[in-house]
Amino acid sequence: MSASGPHATTCGAATPDACAARFGRMCEVFDAVRKRHADHVRVADYRFGGRPVRIQVAGAALSDRVARAFAHLAAAPPESAAPALRIDVWDEEATGVACPLTGPEQCAAAHVWSVDHGVFTASEDGSCIGFCCDGAFTMFDRRRHRIVGCRPSAGRLSRAELSKPFRILLSVWYHDNDIHMFHAGLVARDGLGVLIPGRERTGKSTVALSCVNAGMDYAGDDFVGLRRRADGTFVGHSMYGSACVALEHLARFPGLEPHALEDKAVLYVSDLYADRMKASVRIAALALPCIVDTERSRVRPARRPDVLLRLAPSTLMYVIPRPERQLMRLMRELVERTPCFVLELGSDLASIPVCMADILDRAASS
Repeated sequence: MSASGPHATTCGAATPDACAARFGRMCEVFDAVRKRHADHVRVADYRFGGRPVRIQVAGAALSDRVARAFAHLAAAPPESAAPALRIDVWDEEATGVACPLTGPEQCAAAHVWSVDHGVFTASEDGSCIGFCCDGAFTMFDRRRHRIVGCRPSAGRLSRAELSKPFRILLSVWYHDNDIHMFHAGLVARDGLGVLIPGRERTGKSTVALSCVNAGMDYAGDDFVGLRRRADGTFVGHSMYGSACVALEHLARFPGLEPHALEDKAVLYVSDLYADRMKASVRIAALALPCIVDTERSRVRPARRPDVLLRLAPSTLMYVIPRPERQLMRLMRELVERTPCFVLELGSDLASIPVCMADILDRAASS
């Protein structure tokens, strides 16, 4: 993992052994919490990018929040092999157990970055990383394939934690498993998906929710995983069954508005459309959303350089590790080999899924 970046600092006193020791303390506390509060620990198994993952949460309310974000990826426990990743987290308020590391200890590491309103840390060799934000603290030992963390209270989770739990550290785990996290939405029909890249407030969530409302399948509105297969095609993996919609836009979906989580404008799409959730689909097309001052939405071909310029910077801002040559090459291949379109978004939401169906038809015939 690259240790460079515009907001990186270095603290040479934090050795890999010190990082491992702090990780060990977090594991010891979680294991003690799990024994002391056995009746309030929920264990669930999932498949992330096709690989088995086990999540253990101490605290009923926190467990519910985490489970709803991943519900569509639930799976039976692996029959023999251990999970590819284990995630353990406890609610400090519910269990009465505070984080064993103070604020300065949480941020002490060989490398420190300012990332997504929080602090991302890494040991010198990158094998032990951490992220703290809004009182939530999590560490990931990439060699042990274990994430462990704590949250002050399930009732005080940020919008990011409610909708996309563990996103920063999971992006590294996915990267280690040759799945790259992209800042994009993904909807599908008959197993073929349309990737919807773009920065915030460009219409990704509006497109995704309009499509799932109209009967199309849903794999994400903001972050999805991408893997290149040996035959040169690309598969998109769903990471979260949630959607984030700006409060002023949520009113455009009267059927969904009552289901938004408090004032966070977080929707658990898998609660509403369990039968339309897809864990993975083949990428058949890319569609750049573009808000226009018309009633009906329209589709037109996109210039591939424009698509790459939209895809790369957006992913660069939100994904860890930062895109390097391998990922930039992957982006170029995706754009070069996949039909690309501009989706001009008008005010009529019903016209959006019609346009997306048109995109899939055009992609199939190209």
